[in-house]
Amino acid sequence: QIELEMQNEELRQAYETAETALKKYTMLYDLAPMGYFTLDSNGGICELNFTGADLLGDKRFSLVNSNFKLFVSDESRTVFNDFFRKVFTSNAKESCNVMLGYDNTPLCRVYMEGIVTGDDQKCLLSVMDISGFKS
Repeated sequence: QIELEMQNEELRQAYETAETALKKYTMLYDLAPMGYFTLDSNGGICELNFTGADLLGDKRFSLVNSNFKLFVSDESRTVFNDFFRKVFTSNAKESCNVMLGYDNTPLCRVYMEGIVTGDDQKCLLSVMDISGFKS
């Protein structure tokens, strides 16, 4: 009985430690100064952080299940499509610069890196606004 109580206490402490870490890393993800997205193989937005929503000019909850490709400007669509295809075929981190925008309204120039996760074949995408940097 005492042994079970000790094991139960250890499990409870491990759970609390894991919960604390989850909260910390969720806040780091949500509040990062860079946009983070999880995209499915068709470009559908599965998850994104607040900065990612700001980059796309909408609220976070409105963007889930939207297609990221709709937010890539016409002038950058070919570059993005090549990048996205390579992400899923190269098994390596890929990068590109594109202009985000929709309905002929440019939003910002961004640098992005993407890589595919192992099991669920989702693209983890980090996006940084580089509009203010000199080329």
